[in-house]
Amino acid sequence: MNEIEERYKEIENILYSRHSQIKKNGIEHIKKILLKLGEPQKKMGKIIHITGTNGKGSVAYIAESIIRSMGFKTALYTSPHIDDLTERIQINRTPISKEDFIKLFERVYSLSKDLSFFEMMTLIAFLYFENKVDYSVVEVGIGGLYDTTNVFDNTALCFITSISLDHTELLGKTKSDIAFQKSGIIKKESVCVTPRFEEGIKDIVYKKCVENNAYHLECDNFFEIKNFDRVKGLMNIVNKETGDEFSMSILGLKQPLNLSMVVKGLEKIGIRPDKKTLQKALSDIKINCRFQTFVKKINGKEKFLVLDGAHNPEAFSVFIDNVRFFDIKEPVLVFSILSTKDYADVIKKICVCGLFKRVIICEINNPKKLSATFIADEFSKYSSDIELTVISDYDIALKYASNLSDNICVCGSFYLVSDVLKIIKEKI
Repeated sequence: MNEIEERYKEIENILYSRHSQIKKNGIEHIKKILLKLGEPQKKMGKIIHITGTNGKGSVAYIAESIIRSMGFKTALYTSPHIDDLTERIQINRTPISKEDFIKLFERVYSLSKDLSFFEMMTLIAFLYFENKVDYSVVEVGIGGLYDTTNVFDNTALCFITSISLDHTELLGKTKSDIAFQKSGIIKKESVCVTPRFEEGIKDIVYKKCVENNAYHLECDNFFEIKNFDRVKGLMNIVNKETGDEFSMSILGLKQPLNLSMVVKGLEKIGIRPDKKTLQKALSDIKINCRFQTFVKKINGKEKFLVLDGAHNPEAFSVFIDNVRFFDIKEPVLVFSILSTKDYADVIKKICVCGLFKRVIICEINNPKKLSATFIADEFSKYSSDIELTVISDYDIALKYASNLSDNICVCGSFYLVSDVLKIIKEKI
């Protein structure tokens, strides 16, 4: 291992040791550090800021791909990462180098050694993007109003992709509380794009737009799925307004709506791709662990696998709908979930939906994990018809699952699916 790798590993350990810290210092403290760093957040091109309970990652990747296909230089800041920390910080879809990551970490660390994981990552990202890009697509960590990323004086465009109950210990116990928090990213004279929310939620977002003289664009879904190839991970979609057809390199019932919001939002800030450019962009979207599909040989037999990071009730409802729509027959589920999530509601949804007759329960490699036996006990509360198996080791769980079905779904946490993805790439 060379010096760069050694130092990078040391920095990883420092950062991961702070992973459980959330909003430790507050935005004002972050702004003071940014001031000392020369306010890089003001030199990142035009800002596109994205929040939402679910769907914000997909919207970020779609928006970045379209803008880049138009010839602009793009920054992309997302979470979580799947393989490596550097995935979170990209320019033109190329992750930051470890050398640059180390240099910028040292700058940030020299100013404040008392920052959380996400605070450090955000400061490193903004420094890296400084004076390098035309547009920065920035995904909120948690919430919006008090999120570490919410340090911009001006944004061109923001998206609020969905509002449902998640992180209630931080954002509030009701959807109205969460809507208020997420609306905190709306800036003066910007464009705010949302789907059509229920009246109470819509009113909260609209009020914030009025306060900031921002344009509120409620978007309908004007794309629809025509057909799909689940093995190749492609679906053909049709623009209902024009009849134009496109091939999209991701699967998911919600992706046409995500695309609709992005296209309408970008139009409002002057980015209007022609049909050829939009097709290029849609063919170039690669998102790990969002209803990601594989065909792999396990124990000598070809198996169809789905990896999805769904980890809250709304995301699980979408995942279940996707399994039905994409016609995945008799799937076995490899599952685990963190203690911080609404695990009871998620498990109840799995039991009630009737899709999964066999569930293999694992344990996540994270301090906030639930034990596999506890999860099994929770399943037993809601169903006696599901065959439960506890196997902590992911590799063994996949091999066992392959004996039960030709279709294997892995779901419940990005920590779980990211580790399984590594096994699929390295061992299978």
